[in-house]
Amino acid sequence: TSKLILDPDLDTYYIMDDTLLALPQSQDRLATIRASVWAMLKRKNLSEAERVRVAVFAAQLQEADMDRIINSAKTALVEDPNFFGFSASFQSNIPPALPEYAGKTEPFIALLNRIAAGKPVSPEEFLLSANAARDAAFTLWHKLVAEEDRMLEHRISVFEARKSRNVSLSLAALLVALFLAYAIMRSITTPLSKVIDALLAQEAMDFSRRVDVQREDEIGVVASGVNRVADTLGTTIKQIIASAQSQSAAATTWAGASQELAQTEEGNALVKQMVDSIKGVAKNAAALRELARKFKV
Repeated sequence: TSKLILDPDLDTYYIMDDTLLALPQSQDRLATIRASVWAMLKRKNLSEAERVRVAVFAAQLQEADMDRIINSAKTALVEDPNFFGFSASFQSNIPPALPEYAGKTEPFIALLNRIAAGKPVSPEEFLLSANAARDAAFTLWHKLVAEEDRMLEHRISVFEARKSRNVSLSLAALLVALFLAYAIMRSITTPLSKVIDALLAQEAMDFSRRVDVQREDEIGVVASGVNRVADTLGTTIKQIIASAQSQSAAATTWAGASQELAQTEEGNALVKQMVDSIKGVAKNAAALRELARKFKV
């Protein structure tokens, strides 16, 4: 019953105009004409005012009803391919239905014009033509309603398909975004984990660990710095170990020499000094060796 129809698609809009407005108006008018004119014909000898009224009925039925109904249906047929595709059912069922409707309505309008002109028409002939026009209006109405339902159902299915597609695309985009976020996070956390492992190894005196990260960003700079620190400390520790070994060798040499000097009296004093020096060297060498055991290079 609503008069506020805002259908954006012209094909279903014009079908709506027929099914919701034009055809119900025509059916109501046909009922009024059948009752009024049939009563006039039974009385015979229509007055001038009654013939004018019949002429108005004929004009309204022609212009406000039949012409509007047929034109709206034809417009819907023309616009149909432009909205949600071509409807084969609509294009096959409605074109033949329009001549059938006009073929029953036009004779009734002509009959009304004969009555308005004062020509004799029997009540039985009038009633038969009026019923045929009424039945034709309802037949066309049912066909248009069925076709509009099909077209609206198709439109709903298209909208649902679009919704499903959009939801699928949104989920796919979300999955891609999650994958990219995970990949970006891994590209940051993985090299950072390697840097942390190298630093923890250095804290445990293990300078053999290197960070295998070849990057030009800040993480690459940090990794290169950790590797340089490990290289520098490793070189220093190797030098310390080499020095400790050298001092141990010197202590061994001095020990041999002290045995030879100890055989003379003058050598005893010198041996005592050498022994003190050897003890110092040996102590330092032992400390260096003990420190060297803690490092891994």
